[in-house]
Amino acid sequence: VSVPNGSAHANYGGGVHSYDVVLEFSKNSIVNNRVQGSSLVSSRGGGIVVSETASRQARIDANLFKGNSVSGGYNSTGGGICVFDAEPEITNNIIVQNVASRGGGIGVLVEVAQLRRPLIMSNTITANRALSMGAGIWSSPNGYAKVVNTILWQDSGAPEIEASSIRVLYSNIQGGWPSDSGNIDV
Repeated sequence: VSVPNGSAHANYGGGVHSYDVVLEFSKNSIVNNRVQGSSLVSSRGGGIVVSETASRQARIDANLFKGNSVSGGYNSTGGGICVFDAEPEITNNIIVQNVASRGGGIGVLVEVAQLRRPLIMSNTITANRALSMGAGIWSSPNGYAKVVNTILWQDSGAPEIEASSIRVLYSNIQGGWPSDSGNIDV
């Protein structure tokens, strides 16, 4: 399935908005979608936003997220993918040339005091841009995302990853990542 050139004016999900459902989202092209939000409300998910989904009931696998953007609104989050109060598995995707204020490639936003642990595994995240934080991946303090075997390279405007609560294991990150868990910078 191809989801091209979508536009959301309700601040969520330029291509796809998944809210409180069991989601199996695979082998799609999510290209050139955008969210242009109101200045008073947070804007989320240029390509897709996954909201308030229970533990591991959302799987985003083997998709292309390219050229999506989220702007306007207060702290636009997740140019390619936005995880909002959810715990999806995000695996085997190519996430490229997306733009947001926070999380050019992927933004993880957990606003409520609950334990959410999104799994970001075996993705290629490259050439994304953040206007303020986390060009490749940004996570809020309650996000607790786990990144495994993922490439983050040539993202711009901010560091590749910005998050205080993220675990990064066995990944290739341009500029490195402070860890002794098998990460490389090559």
